[in-house]
Amino acid sequence: MKSLDPMKILFAIVDPDYQGDISVDEVINSNQKDQILKRTLKLAERNGLRYYFIQKLNERGIDISFIKQEELADEMQRSIDFKETVTFINSIANEHKLEYFIIKLFSTIPHTPNDVDLFIQKEERQRLITILEDNGMVCLHSSPAETKFKGRYMKIDLYTEICYVGVDFIDESFLRKSAVKNNLLGVEYYGLNKEADFLLLLPHALFGHRRITLLDFLHLKNLKKSIDVNECRDYAYENGWGKVFDLILNQLDSLYQDIYVKDNIIYFPYIFDRDFTLKCMFQLDDFDKNKFNPFFFNISFYLEEIEYRLEGTTLYNILKFFTPTRNLFNSICAFVKNKRGDRKSID
Repeated sequence: MKSLDPMKILFAIVDPDYQGDISVDEVINSNQKDQILKRTLKLAERNGLRYYFIQKLNERGIDISFIKQEELADEMQRSIDFKETVTFINSIANEHKLEYFIIKLFSTIPHTPNDVDLFIQKEERQRLITILEDNGMVCLHSSPAETKFKGRYMKIDLYTEICYVGVDFIDESFLRKSAVKNNLLGVEYYGLNKEADFLLLLPHALFGHRRITLLDFLHLKNLKKSIDVNECRDYAYENGWGKVFDLILNQLDSLYQDIYVKDNIIYFPYIFDRDFTLKCMFQLDDFDKNKFNPFFFNISFYLEEIEYRLEGTTLYNILKFFTPTRNLFNSICAFVKNKRGDRKSID
């Protein structure tokens, strides 16, 4: 049997476009099948693909008894939570005449999101905050960089603009014109058309998280097949970040070549290195170099790398489920991102 690297197995199971040297049938017939698929399941979970991975195993008729019942129950509950949250959002939007759309949902891949990101008009922010609180949601954090709620429903993040490193990437009027009805896990919601979704996710991946999961990568790959890339490029150039658009797209194309043509192993989540991130930052037309503060940028880089290195470890899981520690870390990250110019939710 050839390489049994879990990353290649994950690609082979979840992406029909992948034609690497790994044979899923060979894995299934191996006497190490359960151990191999358990490792792959962990990788799928870290990449936002546990739900889709299980779905694909079921479609292939593969025995999933190696998966713990609590993991299956957790995915079922997360899908229920998502549907109930979107239904709740739809109901309050109708009742209170709120215009909204959900962003960053990666709707081309069935999955169970960790939270729901709502984009609303600035003037509606405070009204929505009151409505959410009246319906049992508690504000965990509120700042220009982040407004996050948790309570009766899944976590809800509020956005009023798409601004990273002090630069506005996409204007509200464009997003509002791009709103369409979408569907994920059988529930309808207002989201973005494919071009707007693609444009929003590129700067978010690079400057928002400085990394992409395999879910992100596959969704962007799916979008690219069905959008007018030149139309998206024109918008980016008109709004001062065309060079960055090309740099990110070239990076994604390079990853595609490595994985699908050269059959190399690229591990996800994939983190963009500092030099590339800084290069892109200084290519932004509206980036204010005079306000550039290396201290906060370096701190944000360190925090992102700490989270990336710890993710999936026992220590990470302990800290994740210990609410005070998790909230403290999130607050520090939000403070640092605010200082470097990130803004998501302001009046």
